[in-house]
Amino acid sequence: MISRAGTKIAALGVIGGLLAVFALGAKSAYAESGPPNTVYFTKCLDFALQRKAISRSGTVLQLACYGETAEWFFNALGRRDPDASSEKNYGEDIYRFVDHVSGPANSANYCRRAAKAAQEQQYACVLFFPAGSFLDR
Repeated sequence: MISRAGTKIAALGVIGGLLAVFALGAKSAYAESGPPNTVYFTKCLDFALQRKAISRSGTVLQLACYGETAEWFFNALGRRDPDASSEKNYGEDIYRFVDHVSGPANSANYCRRAAKAAQEQQYACVLFFPAGSFLDR
């Protein structure tokens, strides 16, 4: 059985590998010809790794970004075609989802604007990465 510290190290290893792939892609010709919205994900992932804003729920890693990075992503999600966007209000907070969400929003990538949060926490994005059983091995 792996200790809690071992689990964190394994999680950071998986995420570090994922970020390395994104970082290599961001500097390659693929990034220039690839989907333009890739930059929102890579900036949020970079933020999460730099600040260790990583948690887990079972075999799913949750990576978070806040502040300007999240506000930038949140605003980009709001500029999409209404047919492609998914936005929900929970009280005074607004959640914008990367994909349409018709049922519960569990494990759906999102950005949110919280009306009553501290300024540095007003905007947040959470990206979910299903790491699978490899996370604990």
